[in-house]
Amino acid sequence: MKNKCFVYFIIASTFRFFGGFSIGFWSPSFFQNLYPDKETEYSITNAFVVVVGGLTSSYMGGYLSDKFEDRYPRIKG
Repeated sequence: MKNKCFVYFIIASTFRFFGGFSIGFWSPSFFQNLYPDKETEYSITNAFVVVVGGLTSSYMGGYLSDKFEDRYPRIKG
């Protein structure tokens, strides 16, 4: 824990994966308890959120790393 880069990496990883874990594990049980008759609608909406959110974040991450590569040479790593 003496290396600041390592500590920042652990904190960033926690925030990065929290969204995916909450969508994957907590939201199905929450919405099934809240709307027990809407399983089909939830599955379609959840798939849309995962696809659109994942695609957007992947493309934006690639775009930003390409844009700032001249200023920060190690940004892609």
